[in-house]
Amino acid sequence: MIDYDELEKMAIKHKPKLILAGFSAYTRQLDYKRFQQIAKKVGAILTIDIAHIAGLIAGKGSQIQFRILILSQPPHTKHCADHAEE
Repeated sequence: MIDYDELEKMAIKHKPKLILAGFSAYTRQLDYKRFQQIAKKVGAILTIDIAHIAGLIAGKGSQIQFRILILSQPPHTKHCADHAEE
């Protein structure tokens, strides 16, 4: 199981620029909001690998909401779509 308190301590200590959350063979739900809080606290970008649960997200069968993915991006970065016309 993920120890989110330990994860937060490590993030504070090491100050990563990127935190990656996701799984392929983890039988529990991830606490995406906690990942988001930790990333925000240390100024990191949160990236969520949703490859295995994308269908559940689209069908609203997962606790994660698309809004979390958008809000996790720091305001000083651009979406890939913003570069499409450049």
